[in-house]
Amino acid sequence: MRLLVVGIKWPPETFIHRRLKGLAERGVEVVVATTSPCTKRRHGSGIQFLQLPEWNRSWSGRVSDVVSTGLRACMRSPRNVRAFASAVNGRGSSVRERLRSYHRFLPFVGVRADVVHFEWNSAAVEFLPFIDLLGCPVVVSCRGSQVQVAPHNPHRQALAEGLRTTFEKAAAAHCVSEAIKREAEAYGLDPGKAFVIRPAVDTEFFRPSVNRLRADHFRVISVGSLIWTKGYEYALMAVRRLVDRGVPVRFDIIGDGPKAERQRVLYTIQDLGLRSVVVLRGKLSPEEVLAALQSSDVFLLAIQARIIKET
Repeated sequence: MRLLVVGIKWPPETFIHRRLKGLAERGVEVVVATTSPCTKRRHGSGIQFLQLPEWNRSWSGRVSDVVSTGLRACMRSPRNVRAFASAVNGRGSSVRERLRSYHRFLPFVGVRADVVHFEWNSAAVEFLPFIDLLGCPVVVSCRGSQVQVAPHNPHRQALAEGLRTTFEKAAAAHCVSEAIKREAEAYGLDPGKAFVIRPAVDTEFFRPSVNRLRADHFRVISVGSLIWTKGYEYALMAVRRLVDRGVPVRFDIIGDGPKAERQRVLYTIQDLGLRSVVVLRGKLSPEEVLAALQSSDVFLLAIQARIIKET
């Protein structure tokens, strides 16, 4: 089976990389579509790549990308290129928008796949106008913020509106919990298409240390991307309360994120007077994460913020 994965960066989040690598090791032909350069693919053992052009170039560079990817697409499937061109030109968009569509989607025209998997709902919505041209079943993964938070953002109404259509067109939807499944059903997901596959922990790898040493401070740890939906401000306020009660505490946060998000967390740490208490560890290897967990007293699960839509 040839699986085409769309909508992720490379290297991706650890849990996605482990799953793709596991599928490849079990004989699935995994192809990841990414704009990441080849230098970032050293951890992709057994995984193939479909190179996507970067949009952040000069206009001449973008046109050059469209010409080169268009020629390759014509060599793969001239018929699909004509169908694709008709779909783009028939949308009545501006010249810039049509160029963006050609730039973004031409690399996929004529690419063989048995299943296309969108790891994020937003990626499926982005490719919505061309899902029918992919010519194979589409699977969409439903995760927390993509279903519970982002659709309620007034600046992301395109996502909210696109969820219903992508659920209608998808052959199946992977939900990470029953709660996410119910949220997705509110946006039109057919329960018959939904499969709940919960995140798992490898207990052979993530296990307590038999030689754990006690420290002279209370060690708290969180692991997760530095993004606002994780609710690190609430965690930091809780740590501030421990400090105010005289508890000697250290709070380690493992994970990385956009520069603006990291700055926001740093500002919160500064505002709460926690510079001597909180350590941002950045992105670590699984082995380093394990060692940090084994040396901690409490794992604090980052709180995912949720906006309740008023009726």
